[in-house]
Amino acid sequence: MGIVSILLMITNLHVKFSPINSLVIVSLSVTAIISLWIFVYIERRVKSPLVDFKLVTNKVLFFANVLRMIAGLFMFAILNAIPILIRNPKPIGFDEGAINTASIIIPFMAAYLTIGLSSGPIISKLGNTRVTVIGSVVSAIGFITLLLFFHSLGLLLISLAILGAGSQLLHQGAVNINLVSTPKNQTAISFGISNVFYLMGSAIGPTLVGMYMQSNQISINGIIGSFPSSQAYTMIFYTGILLSIITILIDMIVMKEIRNNSNNQEVRV
Repeated sequence: MGIVSILLMITNLHVKFSPINSLVIVSLSVTAIISLWIFVYIERRVKSPLVDFKLVTNKVLFFANVLRMIAGLFMFAILNAIPILIRNPKPIGFDEGAINTASIIIPFMAAYLTIGLSSGPIISKLGNTRVTVIGSVVSAIGFITLLLFFHSLGLLLISLAILGAGSQLLHQGAVNINLVSTPKNQTAISFGISNVFYLMGSAIGPTLVGMYMQSNQISINGIIGSFPSSQAYTMIFYTGILLSIITILIDMIVMKEIRNNSNNQEVRV
């Protein structure tokens, strides 16, 4: 209920200001807060909780899960935004058919799959935290190139490949940080919590994309209806850049926390 209320609140942000819309947004925000508070209250008092909040509040695990949530946001935001850009009529889109639209997504998914298959050797050589930092930086580069060149089909393909590689590196590094930082007897619970974060990001990404597209519409002469303007895509890619910078900062926090935990363990030994 709480997560659904948050998503509905984001969806309603694109609507022009009015007393009714303001009331809807406030109501959804209050509903989200109350629902999440009730959930936490109940989970902390039952004998067999669905969520172990010691795992949720652990700094390393929490920030690793946030990184995974943002990685999920990146993936599903792109998978929702780019096909619409490709299908839209010119001059705001490329006016391509369904088959060509699917093929244009291939560089993103190919890079995502390739990095996923080779993530084991990469992480073994570089380490989890370095991989997440690299993933964050590469994701930022991917969004920057998308922002600058999304009107050029060739450069769009290259940008998607860069972003696919970056988001997968970020995702795999965050998954491994979660696994190695969780007590062995709580691995399944911890990974389940991590998956909830990932699914939240996967839901928030398309919601943000839809909000930007609905609030930035343009008409084209001779064509019935309205379409997302270039401003919509600009805002989507700017948001991606901002979130990539945030992930870099989170990476620094995770590295510091892991270093502190290692020092504490050495002192205890």
